[in-house]
Amino acid sequence: MAEAIRAWARGDQSMMRAFSGRDIHGAVHMSAIGVAVLGLALWGRSGLLAVLEEFRATADALVHDPPTVTCQTVRSPVNSLNDRGCTYS
Repeated sequence: MAEAIRAWARGDQSMMRAFSGRDIHGAVHMSAIGVAVLGLALWGRSGLLAVLEEFRATADALVHDPPTVTCQTVRSPVNSLNDRGCTYS
């Protein structure tokens, strides 16, 4: 990862991609840093923290109380194909 950062500092985009492509953890880390910097630039500190809190609450809700999906086969009046009508609750 240090080599990728040095390549970035030199403006060497091809070497930066080469180094980060060999180190998937480093690539994920660099992407997360990029998203954080972009979020700070767009929303400021309090806005970014609010977005992260909403994301955490949504992720927790999905993990601890996943939505129920109910599907039924519905005959389409337009053609003879069967469509699946699904509802989420």
